[in-house]
Amino acid sequence: MEYDVERSTQNQLVIFTREKNKFHFIANCVTQHTKTEQKKTKMTRTEKNLDEQYKPYLIKLMSFKDGVNYASDREFTNEELAQITPETIVRWMCVKAYGIPDPGPNDNPTEGRSSALAFAKKAISYFMPKKLMSWNALANPPVGNPTKSIAVNNIIKLVKKKEVRRQGKPSQATKPFTEEEYEFAIRKMDSCGDEQVRLFVSSICRLQMAMIGRIDDTSKLLSENLKENQQHSSYSILCKLCWSKNVNDERDAPDQILLGAQNASYCVLMALGTWLEYFISRGHMTNTNFAFGIDGQTDPVVIKEKASNHERNFK
Repeated sequence: MEYDVERSTQNQLVIFTREKNKFHFIANCVTQHTKTEQKKTKMTRTEKNLDEQYKPYLIKLMSFKDGVNYASDREFTNEELAQITPETIVRWMCVKAYGIPDPGPNDNPTEGRSSALAFAKKAISYFMPKKLMSWNALANPPVGNPTKSIAVNNIIKLVKKKEVRRQGKPSQATKPFTEEEYEFAIRKMDSCGDEQVRLFVSSICRLQMAMIGRIDDTSKLLSENLKENQQHSSYSILCKLCWSKNVNDERDAPDQILLGAQNASYCVLMALGTWLEYFISRGHMTNTNFAFGIDGQTDPVVIKEKASNHERNFK
């Protein structure tokens, strides 16, 4: 199947399929907005910021250190945080990994993984008053960031070595989709009786596959980031994902080429075209800047939750 992409006088991206010299309209996707037409994207809900992600780890550490069950909203002073030592962190991490604060050489970390300890280290470091300073054990008194001490790094390395030797907690990581599993899920999505759900979830899933992205990334795709590929406009379009966790600079999010496929399960242009046709015909495009703003949704967190919940039902 071949595709033709044209831009109308209203600065819109028009996608057609070419089949036996006949053109079939698929979608009319607004890709750019003038300054007067652009709307400020409002987020009625927000994803957890770093404070919210990391605070529970600090609460648990301080509760362990002081023997007090602190409330989740407890704020600690710099003086209290300065009392945290590498030894305290190591004993707390041992409880997380071994189940006891002082494990012996024959004990194995069957309660937690090294990756969990590494994340806990990062979370605690976030709140340290001198988090940019390495731990100086020779100073009197010792000073710096206790999470950057040799002792803390060594306990994480030890747990990782135990995992390699199959003496630690088994990995909980899920294996990636196989080709058969992906195609089975797509077939189930395409057979859904609810037209909106069918077009929405199958399109966002195919785009996620084509862009090798996460559901977080595709949920935040802006309509203006779907553009005409002027060099190869007959069979491709351009797409840019700006919200990936690895994107920290504009150069990290270049335009990427989206190509069609003869296998319908993998044809992202077909899926995007049918979804956008439905999306625009219902007038949702006027209410949101997000390409997958189902029901005119302007909050990417809600879009992600809807997509995740639907995808989970089809697996």
